[in-house]
Amino acid sequence: MAGPPELAGVEITARGKKIYREKIRPLMTESDIGKYVIVDVYSGDYEIDEWRVEADLKLRARGRPTLAATYRKPLAPIAILDSIGNPHALRVILDTGFTGQSLLPERYMRRLGLERDGYSDGRATFIWQGRRRNVEVLQYHR
Repeated sequence: MAGPPELAGVEITARGKKIYREKIRPLMTESDIGKYVIVDVYSGDYEIDEWRVEADLKLRARGRPTLAATYRKPLAPIAILDSIGNPHALRVILDTGFTGQSLLPERYMRRLGLERDGYSDGRATFIWQGRRRNVEVLQYHR
């Protein structure tokens, strides 16, 4: 009996993202945020754990050949100042390619009293690692 087909790196990533987006992400809860998700791109099986190695071992313990893709959205504590300067603590998903912009849900924009500035959806002051950063905020609708 032939084994699973060989896949190139791009195919592994594409399959893993599709399975994660369509099958796993809709089932994830708030308690899963920040955890590792290991996806078997052949079977669609997956495991979620705080530790990448543990998730990988659980998936491999099923006894089938696996080709895994890993996903994780690490969270960081920050504070955002509202329109009158009061801080609001949030845990946010980090984007390591930070370009000076941030996405915020519409409900947070309203709650913080952030106004459009004519160029973007608004500006906000973020406090991260003890430093204040003036950030362009783009609003997204969910």
